[in-house]
Amino acid sequence: SFGVYYLNKFLSENKNLKYKKAIGINGLPETIGKFGINEKMFNITLDTLNEENLEKFLINMDIDNSFCKSDKSFDEIRNELQFFKDNYEIIDNHIDFYYVGKNDRIIPGNKLEKYCQNCNLAYKLIECGHYPFLYFKDFKNILEI
Repeated sequence: SFGVYYLNKFLSENKNLKYKKAIGINGLPETIGKFGINEKMFNITLDTLNEENLEKFLINMDIDNSFCKSDKSFDEIRNELQFFKDNYEIIDNHIDFYYVGKNDRIIPGNKLEKYCQNCNLAYKLIECGHYPFLYFKDFKNILEI
């Protein structure tokens, strides 16, 4: 989700960069708001996140035991969320194609699908939650090579 946001930000700041196709997975340039994470829910998550419910948050992201957890401290994780909120602004879309997880509990798939439809963007619904790397085993699958 934030990766797609920051990819859009990077592409908007590097307009001379040549690329064939930018692909987003379970994220969008409007990460918080109408098509993304409800602002109230984002704030509740940020305000109530603690070491005990961080594990539940990861489960909601569909991250399983195969995920290599970061060595970041809880405070670093929370500070990243706070930084994102404090520096968030809606940016233009530079993604050509979106994968949309039907079972995403972070950015609901139906909201991301509506975003793609409203903006006339190509997308594909996939059977996965927010963290899609149990679905995608190789970057070749993402690129559909």
